[in-house]
Amino acid sequence: MGRWFDDTGDHDLWEAGLTPVLEARRPVPAGTIGVNLGVGAHLFSATRFDGNDLGSAFQFGDHMGLNWESADERWTLEYRFQHLSNAGIAPPNQGVDFHILHLSWRY
Repeated sequence: MGRWFDDTGDHDLWEAGLTPVLEARRPVPAGTIGVNLGVGAHLFSATRFDGNDLGSAFQFGDHMGLNWESADERWTLEYRFQHLSNAGIAPPNQGVDFHILHLSWRY
């Protein structure tokens, strides 16, 4: 679940999604490296965002990512590319792409 904030004065929107994820992990001397893939469904509270018409409130989402976890399991670094679109079920099908970089530290 999340909220998208629009700086252009268009509409902010809420999103709820469910995405099963397949992940493969491999130990390396500096910790663990993982790759993940996911495909799921998302439901939006609006069909317009940042000047784009998304066509429908129902969207498909897919992502692929690469992550690293330190050997002491305190640090995690992840990059993910995510694409959301309605797969042509309702015109237009402009879609939205995200590049996500995540860094976390457990104390």
